[in-house]
Amino acid sequence: MPEGASSEDESGAQPQSAALVKPRHHLLYIDQRRLSRDYVSRQLAMHLPEFSVESAASAGELALPDGRSYAAAVAHTHTSRVEEAVTATLISWLAQLLPGVPLILLSDADAAREVVAAFHLGVRGYVPTSLPMRDAAEAIRFVCEGGTFIPPSALVQSAALPKVNEGATGGTDLPPETFTSRQWDVLRRLWQGKPNKVIARELEMSEGTVKVHIRHMMKKLRARNRTEVVMLTHPNTQQGSHRVT
Repeated sequence: MPEGASSEDESGAQPQSAALVKPRHHLLYIDQRRLSRDYVSRQLAMHLPEFSVESAASAGELALPDGRSYAAAVAHTHTSRVEEAVTATLISWLAQLLPGVPLILLSDADAAREVVAAFHLGVRGYVPTSLPMRDAAEAIRFVCEGGTFIPPSALVQSAALPKVNEGATGGTDLPPETFTSRQWDVLRRLWQGKPNKVIARELEMSEGTVKVHIRHMMKKLRARNRTEVVMLTHPNTQQGSHRVT
């Protein structure tokens, strides 16, 4: 936390006052460090006034009210790596306690391998603490609205991604016949980070059809989730290997 931090973010922008907007959703923030927990939860409440931010020191401390639903759970792991037991266990506990609730990691690390490892465990958003608070809050909001947030730095760094070759397929070296034309349409919008409902509206198809296209692409690439589909095909990435069958 910056020394002498105030209610104004690092960019100097004044977020909309939480007092002017009645919270409509609940957001859970978990951080074992009391100082950063108090600061970040207060900042999130200011930048995301439509959310009621609740904080806890650990998953074991949670006392979930009956009927309470959360738009997302944000876990601040600080310097702990994803493969470390403390972080992997936290992700597992949250998945069991809050089934279906998107999980977002707030981390000091932004290496591509950390991001990939997190998404393998089911994380829907990975927000590095190097981002300004305003951008971090927007990333969290995006995940709450159904999107998947991957830090741009991870896409640029990753060494396990296809080589860029400009062409009809939109920038990857995948052959055009890998996907149908509609699947390519969906994929290009996944690269832009758009959630399924937005893709469905833009392509004039149902959200269920979008999900079917994504499942077919996952199967073709042997990807575990939509994030791996993006990271295996994104045009702004370095050379790597394919898993296309």
